[in-house]
Amino acid sequence: MKIGILGGMGPLATADFFKKIVLMTEAKSDQEHLRVLMDDNPQIPDRTAFIMGEGKDPTRAMVRSALRLEYMGADFIAMPCNTAHRFHAVIQSFLDIPVLNMIELVGAYVKETWPRKKRVLLLATKGTYTAGIYNFVMESRGIELIIPDTDAQETLMNWIYDLKTSGAVPEQNIVLEYLHRLTGGESMPIILGCTELPVIVDTLKLDGEFVDTTTVLAKSCVEMGKADKFEVTKPITA
Repeated sequence: MKIGILGGMGPLATADFFKKIVLMTEAKSDQEHLRVLMDDNPQIPDRTAFIMGEGKDPTRAMVRSALRLEYMGADFIAMPCNTAHRFHAVIQSFLDIPVLNMIELVGAYVKETWPRKKRVLLLATKGTYTAGIYNFVMESRGIELIIPDTDAQETLMNWIYDLKTSGAVPEQNIVLEYLHRLTGGESMPIILGCTELPVIVDTLKLDGEFVDTTTVLAKSCVEMGKADKFEVTKPITA
């Protein structure tokens, strides 16, 4: 099975995702690794800007990248970008191969890993919050989704775009204080719902019940890449 990566949103997150696929693959030689096709397209318009009514529609660019991957021979496609899943259904409608739904995979992972947890904090872009792509996925599993207030969202966006533009990460103590304020000290899973956030968490070596969304997606890619055939679970809809 050949994995197609619809990347570039952003490039560092895509590189991190590809590295996870390689490291998670049990291989004793180069030849035992998975075939990966990638379209790393940083020219895809900003997803959050469009969702917030401030930028160009990225749909056509994402569809073109997906079709390019299908033409190249990908058997399925993964998008290592949470906000891009606002456009998942439209992209899928143009293809004959499946596009994995990272949001659904994360919902299933949280429920399986912490079956007794009833609350989860979502850290994401404003576009992801506005699109509400995690809301029904969590609520349908009996999990309350904690959303940061407007000021906290703005802080998070600054950290994300600082990493995108310059590779800068905030100081560890600032991030820890931020998380404590949002959780109130309560132990709960924290979804890293923007693919830049795992880079920040890993760089700062933070401990916690973090849900690395791209790790969840990479694990599914490796499992499916090793399979002779597969079935993709259809997303839950309202």
